[in-house]
Amino acid sequence: MSANILRSQQAITTSIQIIEVFVRMWKMLISYDDLACKLEEMESWGKYEASFY
Repeated sequence: MSANILRSQQAITTSIQIIEVFVRMWKMLISYDDLACKLEEMESWGKYEASFY
């Protein structure tokens, strides 16, 4: 990362912000996957299928 090369406060702050963005993106992906699994489960029950269309 740039903080390892530049060793300035701005480079360190930017590196931390980049990591925080990736962590937020990862959490969003996980929650989307959980939601998709729950929807598939509900659709497999059959009685909720009509309400999706």
